[in-house]
Amino acid sequence: MGLLEHEAKALLKGYRIPVLSGQVVRSVEEINVQRPFVLKAQIPVGGRKKAGRVAFAKTQKGAEQETGTLCHILMR
Repeated sequence: MGLLEHEAKALLKGYRIPVLSGQVVRSVEEINVQRPFVLKAQIPVGGRKKAGRVAFAKTQKGAEQETGTLCHILMR
């Protein structure tokens, strides 16, 4: 069974297993978390960090730029 990270977290939470909090967003405007940001493309691929699908940002503007970069990578 292949689950995305947010799907697996929801499943684990259903069994009252503690997981780190996070938020699934489809645009930068939806981001509502504490800084710094860790942005992860939710794709069924191993080694996301090595493939450039994980980005880090300290500000909202940085998160916007990194989101654009992730979208560009994914659309190739």
